[in-house]
Amino acid sequence: MLVGVLLYAVARTAIIIYKGAISAVLGIVPQWLEYILIGLIIVLVVLFRPKGILPEKPVLTLSKDKIKKIFEETE
Repeated sequence: MLVGVLLYAVARTAIIIYKGAISAVLGIVPQWLEYILIGLIIVLVVLFRPKGILPEKPVLTLSKDKIKKIFEETE
């Protein structure tokens, strides 16, 4: 989650800093470029990394048999 926020902040800051150069080269309003880039980043992450940029580690759980055994021992 923090990596995504960092990428967003870096992209937004770069657009704000280079606003004049971007509008001169591309001929579009830089505010629209921010929305286009963020949308593109989201689409690319979903296509190539569906589990996220940093995937969550699986939670280790006990099997049903072990849970039943523990439950029976406590009764």
